[in-house]
Amino acid sequence: MSALDGTVELAELLRRFPPAGEREAGACAEPGGPASEGATVTPLSPAHVLTAVCGVGDAVLLAETLLGAPEVPAEVRVDDGRWLAAHVERQIGSLHRWLEKRLVVPHEGRNAVPTAAGLAAWLAEGRGEDEVALPWKQRTWALLRIVRRDGARIRSEAARDLRALGPASARLERVDAGLRRATEDATRRRDEAVAGAVARRFARELRRVDAPGRGEEALRRAFASGWIARIRADADAVCRAALREEASLLRELVGGCAALAGRALEEGSAPARAAAGGGER
Repeated sequence: MSALDGTVELAELLRRFPPAGEREAGACAEPGGPASEGATVTPLSPAHVLTAVCGVGDAVLLAETLLGAPEVPAEVRVDDGRWLAAHVERQIGSLHRWLEKRLVVPHEGRNAVPTAAGLAAWLAEGRGEDEVALPWKQRTWALLRIVRRDGARIRSEAARDLRALGPASARLERVDAGLRRATEDATRRRDEAVAGAVARRFARELRRVDAPGRGEEALRRAFASGWIARIRADADAVCRAALREEASLLRELVGGCAALAGRALEEGSAPARAAAGGGER
């Protein structure tokens, strides 16, 4: 029976297997008498005892028990596309979280819009409405570009695995790639036009604001719940809509390829099932 099966206490093992120094001291002593005076007795060591009584199997069992058995990753399968769909969903979720973090801090980052104090200072310097509205175009345009770029990156990384799902999936991936290339410029022009419309709306609304409404306190209220807050909400909605569009295109592509791969697997296994059924008869 193994010494590590839980039936033998460690104290009992220590008694049965004393360290080498103690055994040597006992060997030098007369039978039944005390150990010789010059003998050195090594303190009892549980580690020493375990190494003395453990075989290779017990040592592995002990290591797994103390350290935790390593988690064996599930086998990656590319024949039905389910693992790829899950991977794409994680990528979309990561992009969604990034966008939401950027939307809640409009005054931070490379393409930040000015705060109420900064906007009031610009207006006090005599800057025009179109000039102070330009950061709103830059911010919206930058966020839209990043969403489109990351959507294209996710698709590009999945393309090879999609083609590996089978001939039908490969054809669908090539058709989708052609459509994306054909509509890329139009999508870019549309996004840029939307970003420009945000800035023009900001400038138009600002022209309607009188002098008292251009002070820092009034602008702070506008940022919180007034006309600036409404423009910001609409600009953020445009960015979220672009992300939903990219996510929908990715899901449709991956889902379509997975469906084609699943159909091919069913059709390929049908003759084998029929042959097996005929053999049973």
